[in-house]
Amino acid sequence: MTLKKSVLMSGICCLCHILNLSAQSSDTLVKSKNNSFLLYPVVFFLPETNLGIGVAGVYNFRFKGEASESNPSQISFTANYTLKNQWLFIVPFELYKKNQKWKYKGELAYNIFFYNYYGIGTHSLSKNRETYDAEFPRFRLDVLRSYGKFFFGLRYRFDHFQIDKIKENGLLQDDNPTGISGGTTSGLGILLQYDSRDFIQFPTKGMYAESQLYTNSAATGSNFRFTRFSASVSTFHKISKDCILANYGYIISNSKGLPFFEMAYIGNPVSGRGFQDRRFIDRSLFTLQSELRFPVYRRFSGVTFANLSWISPDFQSYVLRQNHPSFGAGLRFKISKKYRARLRIDYAFARDVFDETGQKKWSSALYATINDAF
Repeated sequence: MTLKKSVLMSGICCLCHILNLSAQSSDTLVKSKNNSFLLYPVVFFLPETNLGIGVAGVYNFRFKGEASESNPSQISFTANYTLKNQWLFIVPFELYKKNQKWKYKGELAYNIFFYNYYGIGTHSLSKNRETYDAEFPRFRLDVLRSYGKFFFGLRYRFDHFQIDKIKENGLLQDDNPTGISGGTTSGLGILLQYDSRDFIQFPTKGMYAESQLYTNSAATGSNFRFTRFSASVSTFHKISKDCILANYGYIISNSKGLPFFEMAYIGNPVSGRGFQDRRFIDRSLFTLQSELRFPVYRRFSGVTFANLSWISPDFQSYVLRQNHPSFGAGLRFKISKKYRARLRIDYAFARDVFDETGQKKWSSALYATINDAF
C-alpha cells in the first residue's frame, strides 16, 4: 500500500473511531431530534477554479447525552468538478464530545488541482503568472481539550504533494524553489484556542483566537524540515439588532526549508479577496480585515469588507508602504435557520503590481461558495 493510501486509510479509521466514542451505532445519531442532514447541488465560482459544479452535504448532530445548548457536531462532504478540469473531494469535520470538553476538527481530502505561480516576494508581477499541476491527498486533525473557553491540544497535518507539470523554461523552473519536485509534508504541533462566540456559524458576539507552533521533520515523516508559528484573532460585535461588525487578524511565520507550495500567501476566499489565488507568496504574512454584516430581506443579508495585507521573508522585513489592500461587498442567503449555514457571493477589488516599473492596477475577483469568510 502506498504512503498516501496508508495515510488516507488511517484518517478514515481515526474519524470512524471518533464517531464511535459515545454512539454505539449509527441509529443513535439518526434517531436524535437534534440531527439535520442537508444534501444539495453545488455551483460555485472562484478565481482559481472558474465555474465549478458538484454535490455537497452537511450533517449536523449531537452525540447521545450531549446538552441541547452545546455546540453541534458537523460532518460535511463535497465532490466538485471545475471547468478548468480540476477535481475536489473534501470531507471536513468538527466534532464535540462531553459537553464540549473535547473537540476533534479536521479534514480528509483528495484534490487534482493547478495553482498559480508569480514568483516569491512582495514585488512579484501579475504579468508573470504561470500555473503548475498538482495532485495530493490531505489529512488534517486537531484534538483539543477544553478548559472553560480555552482549548489546548495537538495538531497534525499531512499532504503528499505531487507536481505533475510545470512550464518548461518558465519562471518556476528558473527560480527552482525548494519543493519544485513535490514531496510529503507531515508535521505535528501544539495548539491553543480561545472561543467565546455565541454561534460557530455566523456569530453575533464574542471572540475566536488560535495560535500554533508546528514542525515538520524526518521524525514526523516529512521530506522537508521547517517550523511554523501562526496566530489569528476574530472578533464579533453587535452594533445594532441585526448588524454585526466582524474583525480578523492573522500572522504567520515559517523558517527556512519549507517548500514553496507551503508558503504563506495573499489571495483566497478568506482574506485578500480580490487578488488571484496565491498572488503573493513568502515565508511570513500579516493581514487585517473588517467586515460589516447586515440584513437585507428575509433570508438575505449583505456584507461589505476591506482587507490590508503585508508579506515578507520574515517578521523583521515588513514595510508598511508595501501593503496590499483589497475591498468588496457580497450577499448571503441563509439555507439553514437552525444551524445558520449560508450561501455566499462576494465581489472584490485588489490593488496589484503590474510591471517592472511598479505600476499599480486594480484587479477583481468573484467568489460564490458557502459560509462566511471567517
